[in-house]
Amino acid sequence: MDFMPKYMTPSYWKGAFCFAAHDLVNPKSELARRYPNLYQVFRQRLESAYADRNYRPISSCSHVRFQSGYKSWRSDAEGFQKAEWLAALDESDPVSNVTGNRMKHMCSELTGRMNVYGMAGEGTFGSVFLARERDQDNKGPENPRHFAVKVQGHKTLLDSIDAHHWDPPNGPVPDNRTPLRYIPEEALIMLFLTSSDRFPTLDSVYSHDRFQAIVMSPCIDHSAERQASPPGNCSRRFPGFTAKHLLTKDHRPLLNADEGRKVATQLFQAMRQLADMNAWHNDISVNNILVDENLNAQMIDLGDVAFGLEERAFFERYYMYVPFQEYQLSPELAQYMANKVGRCDEIEVPHDLRHESMWKFATIIYGILHGFWPWNEPPKNGAPHPDLLDPRVFTDPEQVVDRRYRIVNDPLPIDENLPQDCKDVLQAMFSKNPEDRPSLAELEGYPWFAQWAWENQFFERPISRDFLQSYARRKHRARGRY
Repeated sequence: MDFMPKYMTPSYWKGAFCFAAHDLVNPKSELARRYPNLYQVFRQRLESAYADRNYRPISSCSHVRFQSGYKSWRSDAEGFQKAEWLAALDESDPVSNVTGNRMKHMCSELTGRMNVYGMAGEGTFGSVFLARERDQDNKGPENPRHFAVKVQGHKTLLDSIDAHHWDPPNGPVPDNRTPLRYIPEEALIMLFLTSSDRFPTLDSVYSHDRFQAIVMSPCIDHSAERQASPPGNCSRRFPGFTAKHLLTKDHRPLLNADEGRKVATQLFQAMRQLADMNAWHNDISVNNILVDENLNAQMIDLGDVAFGLEERAFFERYYMYVPFQEYQLSPELAQYMANKVGRCDEIEVPHDLRHESMWKFATIIYGILHGFWPWNEPPKNGAPHPDLLDPRVFTDPEQVVDRRYRIVNDPLPIDENLPQDCKDVLQAMFSKNPEDRPSLAELEGYPWFAQWAWENQFFERPISRDFLQSYARRKHRARGRY
């Protein structure tokens, strides 16, 4: 077996965020000379990020991987990322998708630094644990410091080449250090957003063999229960307050118009800060927006972000339909959907990823202000609005097809009690033709968004019974599970 690195970077990866960022911060690179505006943005943000973190290294696991005594690499090293012998390892082992296994395989340097005391969430590709530093010398609400730790399987660059993945999973840290260290693209994007309050703040990355842990700031409510737990016990749940709780079960908005404007404007800021890097969040959803107790919003889960150096990079030939995202379907996509209901499907619909992202952004704002989704009109018999996040609804052909017809043909229903400048924004963002919708730069000039710059009002998040009940149910299920 060949233990030497055997690898060639695919040409279609050259413009990916993972690799472009490394060149865009270098004034002598071809990309920096070709895209001076992007160079300025990336360079300024990188310098600010390292100053904020006192120039601490990002990739922190120092363990090495040995193979027959011939080669040894850290898991974040270029040799590990490109070595052919790693293909013999089974990275698709189903146990890697089990939360307990993800916790078990955290780097010992990470678990030695902090204590895991619970979970914020879990999914097919990763689990988000909650942890706090072990140092107890400093007392206070922020000492010891608390973190969210996202653990997922570690796919190397060669893994992705062999699987013909369009996007690279890891990229080199642009810190001019030798040798290069590779970290997940999500962590790289967070690094360039360090100065923004609209995203979690990256602390560090621990790439340990076949698992990676991204350590970041948490965005969960303060709780006296956030205390140390027995080793290996991840039963306690501390779910974040996601945007879905801003829509109540009786389909009314939890927030008033002013409160809704604050959250909407902060989400706009998040979109703008990404767009300044030619990056767009591909998965804006109610589950990927967190809102703290003072109504400060953050976008999370940057694992699916579109990036392009040129306009053409954002044009897609195919659209991946996901039933759960039915509430965010746009007119230009709905008209091609026909009777496709209830299952994921790839449909040939040429579209601009940026338009899709902007539409998803608009639907979130509409939902926050109305308590239900656009064109989600109540049945004629006066029953309440159907919940499009309920699988029984977004898989019901009759309801789904009827709503798609309204999306394509009916005017947008807007609450008459909303301020006129708010209604103007909604009418513009929900234009049937994507070319008629305002760009992010144009939205900034709308009074409803622009006036926020002069706001200094203190906000407190209203009590959500739905969230409290959900929290209680999670804790009850966790006690029964362990």
